[in-house]
Amino acid sequence: MDNLKALLDNLEDSRLDYVMARSRCRNTSEALREAEISRNTFYGWDEEERIRLDGLAQRFKRETAARALMILQDAAAEAAEVKVSGLKSRDERVKQAASTEILDRAVGKTEQPVSGDLTIHVTVNDRDKDSD
Repeated sequence: MDNLKALLDNLEDSRLDYVMARSRCRNTSEALREAEISRNTFYGWDEEERIRLDGLAQRFKRETAARALMILQDAAAEAAEVKVSGLKSRDERVKQAASTEILDRAVGKTEQPVSGDLTIHVTVNDRDKDSD
């Protein structure tokens, strides 16, 4: 991430805005709208530069997600201990909620019955039948 930070630090503002927006958006058009960059400006940049910026956006997105996941994984054991400590609460509601959540995660949620009316519409296509 240090090398990526240096690369991002060296970008001019509009290019950095595009990279940040592109890392969050599904496509170039959305990123241009979010970064408030005109299509003419974007396509005025060399194709090689546009490809490089898209690569930086993907790398930023991937490295950010990886860092966040590592932080969450490091905290998972502590979070589990907090859930288990809820079993020792004096408040019965907290105990019940902790118990339910722990069981749901450990053995899976119980099946929930579903009731109501179901309507199914069927369309038959006769085109493939042999004509007599």
